[in-house]
Amino acid sequence: MARKKEGNIFVQIFVMLLILLIFAIIVTIVISPIIFIGVFLYYKAKIKKYMPIPQNTIDFWLNENEKQNFIEKHQTLTQAFQNIQIATNHGIEQGISKNKDGSFSRRSRIGKQVAMVIDKSNEIIENNQEEYRMLTNLPQQKWKEFKKFSVRMNAAKSAVKIYIPTGIICFLVYYFYYRDYWLELSACCGLISVLAYFLFLAIHDKNFKTNIPEPPIVDINNLNEIF
Repeated sequence: MARKKEGNIFVQIFVMLLILLIFAIIVTIVISPIIFIGVFLYYKAKIKKYMPIPQNTIDFWLNENEKQNFIEKHQTLTQAFQNIQIATNHGIEQGISKNKDGSFSRRSRIGKQVAMVIDKSNEIIENNQEEYRMLTNLPQQKWKEFKKFSVRMNAAKSAVKIYIPTGIICFLVYYFYYRDYWLELSACCGLISVLAYFLFLAIHDKNFKTNIPEPPIVDINNLNEIF
């Protein structure tokens, strides 16, 4: 008997959760136009940080200050890596022994000098590499963020446009034919707009990529290219 009661409790909980889920889905679908209007306004506000609206890949590229910073970081890192290579070669030529971790022994004067150059260069790399990496990815990062804002905003706008004529049709059907099915007809209209939203997400995403291709990773060779 105890097991039977326990089983009945689990069934009741499952049924209640299922009812709540269905209710939540219906409510979400019914108020979908309000949700989509909110989504549209939210991402429209987000896009303002990119004003004027980007029209080409070059609009996401590094500005002059960022380019100058990139050049300085590139030169600093290049020099640091070269110093490590020169110091390493010098240490090998001088026959300086190495520690178990692969670093040069500091027992001799030359060993100390070589180790100091390598340590200093590694410190420079550590202090500059993160910002350099950020600058190399910055155009792609801006492009991806703007694409997300633009695609979601336009998909929400399209979904609302779909909901309006669909809502009119559902209202006419309700008013003239099915007065007892207001919730079902509203849910039907909402479901159509939800499906439209996800469909337009794919459409606007594809159109965005076609009209404004993703910028490449920044390097010293393409820094001043015009796309």
